[in-house]
Amino acid sequence: LLKHSQTTRACRDASGSCGRAPGNLSLTPVSHLNIAMTMDVRSYVPIGMVVAGMVMFTTASAVRRSNFYNRPSRDDSYLTVPAKARLSSIAVSPDGRLVATAGNDSTVRLWNWETGQEIRTLRGHVSRSILAVAFSPDGQWVASGSRDRTARMWNAMRGGEARIVATHRDRVMALDFSSKEMLLATGSRDRSVKVWDARRAQQLAIAKQDFGFVPSVAFHDDLVAFGDWYGSMWLWNYRTSELDLIGHYARAIYGVAFSFDGRLVASG
Repeated sequence: LLKHSQTTRACRDASGSCGRAPGNLSLTPVSHLNIAMTMDVRSYVPIGMVVAGMVMFTTASAVRRSNFYNRPSRDDSYLTVPAKARLSSIAVSPDGRLVATAGNDSTVRLWNWETGQEIRTLRGHVSRSILAVAFSPDGQWVASGSRDRTARMWNAMRGGEARIVATHRDRVMALDFSSKEMLLATGSRDRSVKVWDARRAQQLAIAKQDFGFVPSVAFHDDLVAFGDWYGSMWLWNYRTSELDLIGHYARAIYGVAFSFDGRLVASG
């Protein structure tokens, strides 16, 4: 490799012009350049080690928090059913004889609680992702909410064609039947909660305020409890339209449930 030497000097010829002396060009050994390049790479080694350490620490933390690391030493489950898809919701019938599961295969499946055998597959949603499922108080009907912006209902005993009983402007994320009547409460990503007459598919009331997406709903008598994406816990009397903020947390609330007498409500 040819390189101008740092000792190259200017000269003047007879005409007074100045130029480089042709003899002042020198060769720089390639080995010297290799040494310089090696030193440059080594200067980045500490940064690379820090990045690698951060990646390893993050990965180890994720593994520690995962189910793989926290698996129990034994399986004490009563019954395991071979779900056909990734599950997003599960419900047990009031008499305890049926289990309904919903997931990302566009179906709701009913299982025999004692044997684990699949009884029937309920189809009707046009979206693959079903986000919520619930039984009616008498156990005769099962409803589900989906990304297709609808809640649909089937006869749990006979199956048959699905009926659209509720609609929203965005996906239905949560639903629950009233504890006594054939009324259905639905929570949606459109930031609203609605109460429906499930038999007539008629909207009876709507709660819409400055709250976030609604991924959890519980229905007891005239009261609807729901949690939103912002971590707020709400209690709504759908008959009087009274809406109260009863709690606030730092994260989204994915689960809400009333006690049997309706005096307590749990959220998480």
